[in-house]
Amino acid sequence: MDFAATRYLGRVRLLHDVLISAVSLLLAFPVASWFEGDLSSTLGLRRQIGLLLVIVPIWALVLRMCRSDTPMRARERWQQVLVATKSVTLGVGLLATFLYLTRLVVVPRSVLFVFYGLNLLFAVSSRLLVHEFLREIRSRGHNTKRLLIVGTARRAERLLKLLREHPDWGFQVAGLLAYVDSDRELIGQRVHGYAVLGTRADLLEILRREVVDEVIFAIPEVELDAVGESLKTCEMMGVQGCLMMDFFDVQVARIQMDRVGPFPMLTFRTTPEDTLSLTLKGMVDFLGAAALLLLFSPVFLGVALAVRLSSPGPVFFWQQRCGLNGRQFVMYKFRSMVDGADELKDSLVEHNEMDGPVFKMRNDPRMTPVGRFLRRTSLDELPQLINVLKGEMSLVGPRPPLKCEVDSYEDWQRRRLSMRPGITGLWQVSGRSNVDFRDWILMDLAYIDGWSLALDFKILAMTIPAVLVGRGAY
Repeated sequence: MDFAATRYLGRVRLLHDVLISAVSLLLAFPVASWFEGDLSSTLGLRRQIGLLLVIVPIWALVLRMCRSDTPMRARERWQQVLVATKSVTLGVGLLATFLYLTRLVVVPRSVLFVFYGLNLLFAVSSRLLVHEFLREIRSRGHNTKRLLIVGTARRAERLLKLLREHPDWGFQVAGLLAYVDSDRELIGQRVHGYAVLGTRADLLEILRREVVDEVIFAIPEVELDAVGESLKTCEMMGVQGCLMMDFFDVQVARIQMDRVGPFPMLTFRTTPEDTLSLTLKGMVDFLGAAALLLLFSPVFLGVALAVRLSSPGPVFFWQQRCGLNGRQFVMYKFRSMVDGADELKDSLVEHNEMDGPVFKMRNDPRMTPVGRFLRRTSLDELPQLINVLKGEMSLVGPRPPLKCEVDSYEDWQRRRLSMRPGITGLWQVSGRSNVDFRDWILMDLAYIDGWSLALDFKILAMTIPAVLVGRGAY
């Protein structure tokens, strides 16, 4: 198998995933019926075929959205598992939504659950098998991609070392080009184990005579102004050009190519870049907040009545907080302290039990008896579901700080504002007020750096016992 065949691998992978889904659906009916001991849930063959006609376009769309057909030769196994899991989860979700809205075919929920399990099992296992098969044939010299490296210094050496360590990626180095034209004496010599074919000025001639699939520019940043013409040469010859960006010493930010109008931009993101997952997070926030408000509406009314009758003052307490990238918004809570509690805060500063700019006091004299119960059970947080519906907060995320707290942050701590704040988060399920301020910030940054939908659902699940126990809530 040569490089020309790799152009079709994406389409083959797409077709493979669609077929896996079709087979999983056909198996789901008898398997679900076997578990239930009732064959009546099995639809007729004609309806099953009709359902397959619905699945094919849905899965094709989902797999495109999840970039399931993009080359993954230099990706790890867990990335294959992640892509398969995301595509199957989104596909089954869209299918269930479509069937519910259209009532086209009545499919038992047990069938959908079995379909999801089988599809996930087959998709993950088959992807891993194909991944291992491709790695093996690449290690044997097939399905290779020929690279021309522009650069002979240490940066090029690091790249070449990495490629030698991973023959399963299927990259073959055609040769090196010296990036400085004055280094013509290197031509014909071997540097880092590879022949120097010429200098950057010889790029066009070399692309004419050599088989090159991709040109990688591993040059120092001082030479960036000279890369433009070389990239135009690659473009003219129809050869992919890549620029190694490791000279930007960023430890957290992820590099991404964007475009503003006609201008290409190199973006350094410190927040998650998975647009699809972030969109799903927003949908979960909105639908979850709406459902929880309906579910807890009796509790909502009961708490409001208790607050109103237990002490003079308004039912709700609202306060300016800092949200995404420092945007200020009004956060709502049930009032748990006496009316005008903020005016008494200065007289209690010496009793603060938290380090950093945050004020926490276990036996705060401003707390009302009902308010103390609300804090311990976190019921005072319920009105923040309104903030979630308004798009100012999320169900899961860093807690929104006060403006005065943000003004006291060290520069590195402000990065916790780079994601939308949440009602619950790692801090809430890890001891809350029992955690010191620095660890609190580090937890928020760890959440941002490692964010995923799975992490959000895990935190939501951990929030329930944390609220019931009430550890660190005051």
